[in-house]
Amino acid sequence: MEPENYHYPYNGKDKFLLYFAENPMKNWKYTSFELQFSGDWYSPKKTQLIAAYKNCLTVMEDDKKVPEYAKKYIDNIRKELVAKKTSTPLSTTNNTYNFNEGSSSIVNHGNSSTNLIQSQRSSPLSSQQQQQQQQQQQQQQQEQQQEQHEQQQEQQQPRTRTRTTRTTTIRCLHSFILDLDDDEVRDLFSSDECEEMLQKKKVKEDPALPDNVEKLLHDFNKTGLDEHLYDSEGFWTTIRRFQQPKQSLMPLSLYFFFCKSNPNPLMSQQLEQWYQAHLWTPLTDKMLSNLPGVLCVLLESASVSSKERKRQHGWHHLGRMGSRNDMIIRKTRNGIVLEYGAAEDAASYDGTLGKKRMHEAELKLPKTLKDMMMKLCDDCNWDAAIIRNMEVIGYCHSGTVAEFMVLDNPSGYICRLLRTNYYQVPDTIAEISKLLDRLRP
Repeated sequence: MEPENYHYPYNGKDKFLLYFAENPMKNWKYTSFELQFSGDWYSPKKTQLIAAYKNCLTVMEDDKKVPEYAKKYIDNIRKELVAKKTSTPLSTTNNTYNFNEGSSSIVNHGNSSTNLIQSQRSSPLSSQQQQQQQQQQQQQQQEQQQEQHEQQQEQQQPRTRTRTTRTTTIRCLHSFILDLDDDEVRDLFSSDECEEMLQKKKVKEDPALPDNVEKLLHDFNKTGLDEHLYDSEGFWTTIRRFQQPKQSLMPLSLYFFFCKSNPNPLMSQQLEQWYQAHLWTPLTDKMLSNLPGVLCVLLESASVSSKERKRQHGWHHLGRMGSRNDMIIRKTRNGIVLEYGAAEDAASYDGTLGKKRMHEAELKLPKTLKDMMMKLCDDCNWDAAIIRNMEVIGYCHSGTVAEFMVLDNPSGYICRLLRTNYYQVPDTIAEISKLLDRLRP
């Protein structure tokens, strides 16, 4: 094989065409061989075949360097030309051979070795063949005009930038996380297999609602604030004597803050930190306050589990940090940091296909939970009995909308991610009764 910058050293036409006969199956990317006959241009491949056949027949009989496969190749070309009964309208005086990449050019004007070609060129085309050629030329012109018209339309149209997200190419499945709510993941399995994975026993059942909490929530079941203020058995007795417990004042303070303030902060757009301070962080802190040693770390704290996973490949990865989350549920015991959950917050809810929600709820948060799960498995020395009863939780908050997820390892091969429905904090008193109906067993 010659290098890419190889130029053919042959100076004679017969020797040059002999090279085509010796290399019939060669990739013609090194040089383009074109023939111009009476103003009509032919494709390089067709002209190579015709020239190799018509100009090398006499040379092939005398030259012993021509291999047998080249002779068979030329014979096949001759049979195809005879079967199709085609003849090329070539002129007898103007035959030009051009090499776009080569340094040499060969011009032939009536050489004696081309008598065979000239004798075959003199046969005129029939009227039917001329009509066919004219029709083909018209079709080619129409196609070229259509292509030019389409190109002009594309140039005139304004370019629109499509919205792409990282989630379209990178998914949780790459981290061995089976998200059963992902349609593309469910398509990989049959319906029976999906049902089998969904019906796996959950690690922990939902706890029952305590009686005192249920009673406190039902105190909010009012049609308006005035109904609660003028309640003869509740409000005025509490204000005058303070004989009832302090829990009875909590519904009243929340009514004033959320329902009598103008404008209502829940019905207007707020910052992400506002939702963290007034809604999600107080709920999580109060919910986990009875667990000793458990702390909710806020304000974009780096995950220790993700940091250890990124640095486990050696000292040259020490500069890598863990993923930053809006909240991490962390516990420190004997100098060992263990993490049990994380949360991601957003200022507004832009739908299930929102860019921020898709990135955080479908990629960032599940991968962080997987790192936490692996850290817990390493802490228990990978005991299968303990791992089957272990889970980590995740919260995805978007304004007043919340989504909860649980990551566990029920079978020991791949982590399973389960999601809940979307829950929204009521912004009016009328919506509170609907929420209480869902809390009832």
